[in-house]
Amino acid sequence: MSEPGADRDPFDLYMKDIKPLVEAGQSIPEIDKHLDMVGREPYLKELVDGYSKSYSELDGSNLFKDILSCLNFHFWFEQQWDPIVLALAVLEGAIAKALPAVFYVPISGDKGCGKTNLLALLRWLTRGKQFENISTAALAREVGYGNTILMDECDIIYNKDQQEAQAALLRQGYKADAPAYTRWDKDKKCAEEVEVFGVKFLAFRGALDSALQSRGYIIGMTICKTNDAYQYVKRNLFPERDDLPERIAKWGEDVVKRFAPRKGKREAVFRCVRCGTPITVEQTSSELIGPFECSSDQSGCGRQASTTKFILIKKPLRECDMHDRSKVKEVMYLEGFDEEVKEIVGQLGANRSSELATIAMLVAHLAGIQHEVSKSLKTANTRTEMLAGEGESEDMEMLWDIVERLHSEQVVVGQQKRIDDGQSVRLKQSEIKNLFNLARKDVGKKRVGSSTFAKLRRSLGVKDNLLAKPGNAIFWDLPVPLSTIANRKSGGDSS
Repeated sequence: MSEPGADRDPFDLYMKDIKPLVEAGQSIPEIDKHLDMVGREPYLKELVDGYSKSYSELDGSNLFKDILSCLNFHFWFEQQWDPIVLALAVLEGAIAKALPAVFYVPISGDKGCGKTNLLALLRWLTRGKQFENISTAALAREVGYGNTILMDECDIIYNKDQQEAQAALLRQGYKADAPAYTRWDKDKKCAEEVEVFGVKFLAFRGALDSALQSRGYIIGMTICKTNDAYQYVKRNLFPERDDLPERIAKWGEDVVKRFAPRKGKREAVFRCVRCGTPITVEQTSSELIGPFECSSDQSGCGRQASTTKFILIKKPLRECDMHDRSKVKEVMYLEGFDEEVKEIVGQLGANRSSELATIAMLVAHLAGIQHEVSKSLKTANTRTEMLAGEGESEDMEMLWDIVERLHSEQVVVGQQKRIDDGQSVRLKQSEIKNLFNLARKDVGKKRVGSSTFAKLRRSLGVKDNLLAKPGNAIFWDLPVPLSTIANRKSGGDSS
């Protein structure tokens, strides 16, 4: 019969059973007795000494305070929770490779409120890459797995190339295992996969796509109204620079190594067309690296790459598959974790809010700052949900006004009612969508795509069963009176 605790993973035993007792002030003999591990005090002492030392080295609480101090020194924030969320996101960027997903930070504000300067400071802190008008070529060359990306004026689309690149970067880049963006490299005459996973800081002035809003916590920037406002101008002209980015990067490397170690080397296998020998090449960058020669060390013919060709026969594993995140997963199942997330979102569920809060609290636990950020995350969650709701509500009202006007024009021609109650009116979807996008343009919002428009249509109450598709066009068959559809302008049920 094995001794108590002998069949347990040491990290699991420490995290779930020993650490809470240490924090409660119990001694090694008391813990030994509490866990019914009598006679195993030396083993317990080894675990406590080893892991407590590791945690003190990895503790991000002091780092978090320094980031917070740096942000508050250079910028004035109207809401005190804004810099707390930003500081948490900076730490998140440093350990992104250890996480299954990340939350974004959209930064809203009018012209002149400091968004661009804030992005510059965040770029320095995170060692990230900043873009404004990104192309697919730049996306392929500059974006790498787990890198922090900062984008200014991300609500302004200049051309189709930027739209394609930005969509690839933002739509799926919050998931570690999201499909890579695939583009055709004209020079190499082959398909190229670009990893887009990583933390994103997104500055915008107008309206941000609701799908992107729901992928993070929205920060609001406003023009400073305090008496010492001018001091922020001088501080940003000559920002304070020290070793903070290096400390953040080192902390991130240590956390990833401890909680999500690499499984091994990332390798690709090629076959020499001259001799048929398979040649294994270690992959050290996002771009595929081929053999320089048919290495004799691997029983090859020794020919240089210039005198033979190599065919890829085994692709390398994706970067997301190279990390063992089992210890990160264990953090989610610590006692009290669910209650911490519930405190942020109000009610746990299979929804985006619960997912964002889970990721945020994972980062907080790995940094040892869960108690410092929970209240701010709760406020940030409420604000983000409110802003996302306001944006959809405004769009719903705008769309309803257009549909109501077109509907009434069909029902009544001049002063005479042409269609009776109980009948239906057929409106062309493309006309409704064009008018809707023109109305959005008038208030400074960008056009919506087909999927967003379909979501708004359903929210309005025009379900798929009210669609008609004669020929290649789509029409809405709307009842008379219009108020009988499921959701009216107010969003409530019809009576």
